[in-house]
Amino acid sequence: MFMFFSITAIKCIEGDAAMVEADVMLHARGQQPSRQKRKIRTAHQTTLLTLCQQYSTGEKTIREFLKAIVFSIRL
Repeated sequence: MFMFFSITAIKCIEGDAAMVEADVMLHARGQQPSRQKRKIRTAHQTTLLTLCQQYSTGEKTIREFLKAIVFSIRL
């Protein structure tokens, strides 16, 4: 069961990374992204950033980090 949630979390992170990469490419070309950021996405990105910082500083183990990411994802 943990493996399923880990794969789901990874897919969601990859999808988010793809959207960010597309926005970066548009910005590099001098264009603005056509969609507006929703408050939910911004809140989710803030949560992920906080979790990454906590993992980087050693506040969370890899297991705690992945578990927190899984709980932060809404399908």
